[in-house]
Amino acid sequence: MAAAQPGDAASYRRLLWLEQYFRRRLPMAMVEDAVQATLIAIHEKRHTFDPRRRFKPWLAAIARHKWIDGSIDCAQ
Repeated sequence: MAAAQPGDAASYRRLLWLEQYFRRRLPMAMVEDAVQATLIAIHEKRHTFDPRRRFKPWLAAIARHKWIDGSIDCAQ
């Protein structure tokens, strides 16, 4: 995330770990929407990331929040 904050696109793409995270938790039809909603949340919260701390717990907390808060709209 430290590299993605100033605009490193390759580092930002590594966030696609989210797809695996949601595949284990949601029906397949919901995964893409969950990833997109979480990427938006990460973009909105990126300023809260502290590069002195571990990245994955920060990322997982945002993903978990999106998973449990019901904000993923998967009506298709």
